[in-house]
Amino acid sequence: MMNNLITIDEMCFRLSIGKNSAYKLAKTMRYVKIGRKLMVPRADVDQHIMNLIKEREERMKNYK
Repeated sequence: MMNNLITIDEMCFRLSIGKNSAYKLAKTMRYVKIGRKLMVPRADVDQHIMNLIKEREERMKNYK
């Protein structure tokens, strides 16, 4: 199960965002606190990325 969770630092690296942005984003997803670490499911981060891609594709399609 722990392999399915990522830390805020890993989320920052994967999304190329800062910690403040990562914490704000994590609060919109399912998350769990383990000790002082906030962790989110890897699948939720992947879904967020896919949603961003779909939104971008829609904007580009409407732009043409």
